[in-house]
Amino acid sequence: FSSTMTASSWSQNGQVSVTGQLRQVDLSKLVRPYVSRGTVTGEFTHRVTDRTDASSGEGTWKAEARDVLLEQIPLGNGRTMALTFSTISLGMTCRRSVCDVTELKGDGIDGTVTGQGSVTLRQPLQQSQLALSLTVIPGVGFASKAAGLGIPPLPPGTPFTFKLTGPLAQARVAL
Repeated sequence: FSSTMTASSWSQNGQVSVTGQLRQVDLSKLVRPYVSRGTVTGEFTHRVTDRTDASSGEGTWKAEARDVLLEQIPLGNGRTMALTFSTISLGMTCRRSVCDVTELKGDGIDGTVTGQGSVTLRQPLQQSQLALSLTVIPGVGFASKAAGLGIPPLPPGTPFTFKLTGPLAQARVAL
């Protein structure tokens, strides 16, 4: 992790800007219980106009994760599933605690995923609110997993869309 901070004065009254990079950060340490494997690299810029209110800021965030294993994805009725992606890329533009997803793409043996929506940041981070619409095009790996979970068989290449809502720590899936 590396970053640079710029303030309008030594006392940091007024605007504070931060730019930084993430390099090979272990996702399993950041996004539990959903991610059990993966590393992320990325960059960000963020400007806070009122240091007493971090939500007053705005910025852009871009990240790419590799070799990602998502687990504990809730399907309802106590069932969960796991998905594997070679890469996932995410871009967000944030303003006043609301981050609009400008890019969300992933692909791997289980298929491809694209998404849009927003994330409303809260403290602690696990309480941040998701409002995402995701479209998955199943791959060959997904078909074998779906059969074991009672999900109707979808031929590879058939897209389906679902919503991911609620707090990050207890996200809900709605078809």
